[in-house]
Amino acid sequence: MNGRIVRWIPIVLAMAAAAPLSAQTGLPPLSIDLRGGLSLPVSDFSRSLTLGYGLGGDVIVGVTQSLSAYGGYRYISFDFDKNRVGAEEGSYNVQGFDAGLRFGAPSLRSAISPYLRLGGVYYKGAVSGLGEADKQRLGYQLGGGFDYSVGPRASLTPELSYTTVSYPDRLNMSFVTLDFGLRLHM
Repeated sequence: MNGRIVRWIPIVLAMAAAAPLSAQTGLPPLSIDLRGGLSLPVSDFSRSLTLGYGLGGDVIVGVTQSLSAYGGYRYISFDFDKNRVGAEEGSYNVQGFDAGLRFGAPSLRSAISPYLRLGGVYYKGAVSGLGEADKQRLGYQLGGGFDYSVGPRASLTPELSYTTVSYPDRLNMSFVTLDFGLRLHM
């Protein structure tokens, strides 16, 4: 996973360098949201897995004052429930891309703005150590949270989301995530 993170560093740096140009050229507002949190498996997916952790990030482009488009990448790791699976060690890792729309409401107070997210996901799951990987599948994601401004160029974004990916011949992969982000406004 370290190699994947290293490959993203030049992309993030290039976007950060291009951000001041948006103010001069009239390009839409741009922000980067770096996230981390906990995920709880639900439905059939929860029978063999325990609470997981995840990391991710989004690039958000403003379309209007209350509508933005986002795209990003997520990595979530769930441990096996040793009592149900019988395995001593192991994890099920979910990773992939998501994209969609983010609907923001006017500020409730000067520093707090609620938002809702609706998007699609393209995720793949894999069992660690066994080399077995599921095919990448499409799914959807619903979420909501708050954008809490902590300065002119940064805000904290706690969020609760629901993600599901359906497999025709297997259990559905669904989980609820509570995570926190640091959103950097360019």
